[in-house]
Amino acid sequence: METKRCQRCHKLLRGDAQICSRCGGYDFLPVAQTRTRHSGPYSSGEVASVPSNPSLPVPIQLSPHRAGHYSGLHPEDEPYQSSFLPVQRPPLAAQPALEVEEVEDLTFSTVPDASIVSAPVSAPKRQVATFTPLPSPRPQRSSQTYHVPLVEQSATERDLEATRAPVSAPTIASPRPPAPATRPPGCQKRGNSVPLLLIASCLLFIVATGIMAFLLLSSKPATQLKPRLFTDQTGLLRVHDTLLLSGSEFEPDATVSFTRDASITVLDSAGKPLQVRTFNTGNFFASITISESWNVGKHVIDATDQQGNKASYTITVQLTPGAAPQLQLTPNHIDLGVDNAGVVSHKSITLTNAGGGEVNWLGSVAKSDASWLTLTPDHGNFAGSEGIVITINRGNLPPQPYTGHISFTQAGSGNAALVLTVTMGVNPASATSTSANLVLSNAAITFTGDTVSNPASQPITIQNTGGQSLNWTASLATTSGNNWLALSSTSGYLAAGASATITVSVASAGLSVGTYQGTLTFSYAGASATPVTVTLTVNPPPVARIAISPGGLSFHTLMGQNASAQSFTVTNTGNAPLNWGIVEDANGKTYAPVSQSSGTLAPSKSIAITVNPAISQASAGTLNALITVIDTDAGTPVKSQQVNVTFSIVNQAVISLDQNQLIFNHTSAIASSTQTIMLTDTGSAPLNWAVSINNSSPIAWLSIDNSGGNGLNPGGVEFINVTCDSTHLSPGTFTASLTLRDTDAGTPVAPQTVNVTVIVTP
Repeated sequence: METKRCQRCHKLLRGDAQICSRCGGYDFLPVAQTRTRHSGPYSSGEVASVPSNPSLPVPIQLSPHRAGHYSGLHPEDEPYQSSFLPVQRPPLAAQPALEVEEVEDLTFSTVPDASIVSAPVSAPKRQVATFTPLPSPRPQRSSQTYHVPLVEQSATERDLEATRAPVSAPTIASPRPPAPATRPPGCQKRGNSVPLLLIASCLLFIVATGIMAFLLLSSKPATQLKPRLFTDQTGLLRVHDTLLLSGSEFEPDATVSFTRDASITVLDSAGKPLQVRTFNTGNFFASITISESWNVGKHVIDATDQQGNKASYTITVQLTPGAAPQLQLTPNHIDLGVDNAGVVSHKSITLTNAGGGEVNWLGSVAKSDASWLTLTPDHGNFAGSEGIVITINRGNLPPQPYTGHISFTQAGSGNAALVLTVTMGVNPASATSTSANLVLSNAAITFTGDTVSNPASQPITIQNTGGQSLNWTASLATTSGNNWLALSSTSGYLAAGASATITVSVASAGLSVGTYQGTLTFSYAGASATPVTVTLTVNPPPVARIAISPGGLSFHTLMGQNASAQSFTVTNTGNAPLNWGIVEDANGKTYAPVSQSSGTLAPSKSIAITVNPAISQASAGTLNALITVIDTDAGTPVKSQQVNVTFSIVNQAVISLDQNQLIFNHTSAIASSTQTIMLTDTGSAPLNWAVSINNSSPIAWLSIDNSGGNGLNPGGVEFINVTCDSTHLSPGTFTASLTLRDTDAGTPVAPQTVNVTVIVTP
């Protein structure tokens, strides 16, 4: 039977096979037809052992399979001889010669890649074949060990084999080089899959690298913020002062809470926990009122945002002196330097109180400087110190030096105003600008409102001082996060040299009492002008307040007589008009009529109310009356104030003299003279009186003619003649005194004294 071998996978096939059943190839090599049988002890049909390939650790048994298989295990059954593991092949000389058995004229060759030509044989019954080395395997396939396949013999063939004589081994021609063979389809598929696997591996590597980078970046801690607190206020603080605290490098657009001394919550003016909201830059401003709960000494203020970023600042609260309040200004001159037109500069100063109590102050800018100079705030109250921000806006000012003045006045002190001198300069323009340039008329705006009514709006002018047009936008931000700040327009167009006026308005109604900070930022062509700082002070609702001075009146008079008139003052100390009225009790209506019983007072205004006693018909004794000043508006929360009036009416005599001084001028020619004293009982009871010379011994040169009397009726008059005789006196000045008194025991009548002087000249 004819056989052939596949050039690709070397499988031995039948001669009529069209394609290889293993690899699908169709190129074949012919194999010579021989018929061989094994000789030796295995002719009885037993399977003989043959020398194994040196690469195999155990002998290989002859395969019981037919043609097409090698001895030993099938290639698919040999895990240690796969195409991925190299096989050690012995040298050519060490390879054994195998006997070839004739089986129905079939010759089995172990040469996979060459045609084998059988040499002539001398005996037809027995041949020995010598095999040539196998060619090197293809690079993509590892070496493989091939085994000699044997065909199972029939019983008749085994009997014939015993009688055959040995024959010489045939000479096998050298194999010709194998014809170039194309890659099997299976191998081709494997070759194409390698680049795909490499590409897939690269993609997976890139994806894995990206995931690892993302995890590393996401796990990397964020940049650590370094928040800090600071203030421009100098000097010590006292109770009722307001500390303007600034923060920076906090979390943007976050809520900041405040504590002091580790765990005490800082409260705002409404008694609620103080909280502010940071700008998108991480900055904020906070007003902290030093209340009575802050003890004298050092205090640590902590500010913490929502993300836990924290900063601290230490302040010192000073004991309030007992002296009167006194406003002080240090320094009295500041210079903000020279800069280009449109540049805004700021400078902080501190007002201090050199005394005790609270300073009520008012600041005003000279009218000639108001276009470029502002101060924030412009009034207030403080006990120890208060920070003031001075702002200059060079705007479109001509290039030259400028000097401005700000006056600070302490209300109710009568002291002269303190003047702060502010200097600055504007540089000359180097050349006409060819680009757009936005200039603002204001760098700071201050509003004062209350919780029920909004303050009036204020204008701000923007101007394009450049040589090109611009489109501008405005953004608003507040530290509290409330939408209390508004603009009439947030965008627009300005031609070169054009200007526009925008209205800035605030809504204080609904806000808590306190100070609020905001900013207006104007941007154009990717640039930003200097932000405008907006300060809103929210006061309690406007309400009138009544203050009375003095709080009581006392009248002393004799029975049957009216006392002199007295007055008290009504002052409106609130911030709303006061409609006032006076209500009196029964004694007040009878004995203490007032000059005006109702009226209207503007805030900080006063009026004097006169009380004219009407007690001439009253009996002796003490009378009390009550005058009440009220707010006549219905449902008013204004607390009324009262004036206590006391009338002391006495029934007694009163010594009244027409003169209390007597002077005598004597010479040698005039040695004696007399003067008269008139005594009147101006009281309401009879007077029992007496007069005496105040001296322990009699005075020879002084005498009186009436030493006293009884029953001087009210309104009655007595005359007392006083005589001076200087006959025996030397030249000089001599003095004495007379006393007139009520002689009744325990009398309340006050005595009267008359001084007597005599001057003797030669």
